[in-house]
Amino acid sequence: MQDTRLHKITGAVVLILIIVIYSFYRMHDTDAVTVSVGVDDSKIGIVESGKNPVFIELCDVIKVELADGYSPDNGQEYEVYADDKIGEYILIWIEDKVYVVNTNNKKTTGTVYEQIQKAIGK
Repeated sequence: MQDTRLHKITGAVVLILIIVIYSFYRMHDTDAVTVSVGVDDSKIGIVESGKNPVFIELCDVIKVELADGYSPDNGQEYEVYADDKIGEYILIWIEDKVYVVNTNNKKTTGTVYEQIQKAIGK
């Protein structure tokens, strides 16, 4: 019984250390991009550190997809708000451009994708 408790405590401490070390690394990574994406009942908001926020009306959204990558070679204008180190992207298609966004990790990016899908009624 005591051994199991010790393993749980040790596991928790190791996990916290990994998070702290990764956070410290990301804070001092000059190439890191911090992007926040939010959804309400009429807009998608995208905020990247150091830039003005972007708001996309939900009624303007043609298509949304979750992708492992993107290729801006089809003549479509791409506006990128993403950290390439994360590796998973939300592609938000409107009439004249595609917004490429992600968040601080794949799980959160997936959750935001689901929120956008729910908000646009798909």
